[in-house]
Amino acid sequence: MISFEDFEHSKENIQPLRQGRKPEVLQKLFQPTEPTKLGLDLDGERLKFEHQIANCDDDQLLDRWQEYLAWTRQHFPMAGQQSRLVELYERCTRELMVSQLLQDPRYVQMWLDYAALVQNPLDIYRFLDHNGVGVQSAKLYVAWAMYLELCKRYPEVEALYHTAKQRGARPKELLQSHYENYAQENVKRLKEQFA
Repeated sequence: MISFEDFEHSKENIQPLRQGRKPEVLQKLFQPTEPTKLGLDLDGERLKFEHQIANCDDDQLLDRWQEYLAWTRQHFPMAGQQSRLVELYERCTRELMVSQLLQDPRYVQMWLDYAALVQNPLDIYRFLDHNGVGVQSAKLYVAWAMYLELCKRYPEVEALYHTAKQRGARPKELLQSHYENYAQENVKRLKEQFA
């Protein structure tokens, strides 16, 4: 049985994952062991992933990278320098930049996950737009618009949603619901501004 007391002392440093974390992995990572052994185990697993990526067929490359990134997020819960997560996202997005993947939802999601890790993702969103990566994905425009909204760049948010609609970004329902939420918040904001 898993005891949450094993990692109770570190829980505030654990980065949450949208899909949740595996308690057995957390228990293994935070149980009292020799740090060198744990480091060697993790390095050994990393090398296995690197070997798989280097030696797999092109049609399996995206899947191998997804597995490697998921393993890294799960096994480095504090997402610090040790995880090399940003470096991995940079590598995988660059290595997978081939025409047949530009609209693949899994590849687009990798880019969005990468953008979520950096302090200012605008350069990433602009790069994606300029290179045609995910330009038919509503998720790209929603993430980009949410960041612009955080930066209070409201005219750009409007223009971005307009561009997304022009390009036929899908799913339309996702785009529409986020735009409606934004429009409602914008009306509230304007009312407060002129009240």
